Amino acid sequence: MLPPVLECFEDPENRVCYYACEAMYNIAKMARHDILKYFNPLFECLCKLYAHVDSDVKNGANLLDRLLKDIITEADGFSVESFIPLIQKYIKKTKPYIRQLLVGWIIVLDTVPDTHLIDYLPEFLEGLMNMLSDSNKEIKHAAHRCLNEFLRALYSNIWNQMSTISNFSNHG
Repeated sequence: MLPPVLECFEDPENRVCYYACEAMYNIAKMARHDILKYFNPLFECLCKLYAHVDSDVKNGANLLDRLLKDIITEADGFSVESFIPLIQKYIKKTKPYIRQLLVGWIIVLDTVPDTHLIDYLPEFLEGLMNMLSDSNKEIKHAAHRCLNEFLRALYSNIWNQMSTISNFSNHG
């Protein structure tokens, strides 16, 4: 059922793209975690829809995006590792809507327990750093907030490792 709807996202007619967003939203709402099998192709479509010229299509993509984020945050077994190549692919884009989409996903995935997104930070750090010089203040602020969270996590990891070493040294 999903592949034909995904194909409709490529249609040159705005209404077809919008109705495909609506259909995919309804499918995702019912299928929930089963949609994760198609997450990467769906995310690729979201990137295209976020950059679409029609505001109705963008709004439809935005609603679908929020639902997918909800599904991911409650799902067990989402493969961050298979998603990282998509982040790498799109993080270098300069279109503001795609940048907003990506930084939003990075922030959301960082909050999901057991994703360990910080392990993949080198894969997209340069793109986040480039967003700090974006002319769009919202993107700049979101990238700054995201980088601060990663910095906080790095400090925490270092502190925990130093405490472990210190405890080991005191008992040894």
